[in-house]
Amino acid sequence: SAQLKVVNELFEKGDPLDETEIPRALNLTDFKDMIKVRKPSVSSDMVRAYMRWSEQFKAL
Repeated sequence: SAQLKVVNELFEKGDPLDETEIPRALNLTDFKDMIKVRKPSVSSDMVRAYMRWSEQFKAL
């Protein structure tokens, strides 16, 4: 996730327990970069199966 990228940078930069070290702020680029590499948590097949189930049982 985007915030873990910032935390990892803090660990790589030096001593993460140093209270004078402040992690940088998250920015839009962090989120855009993460979207490029993250995989969906639900497959297209699962979405279709849910939609069929929803139609069959009128769940929504």
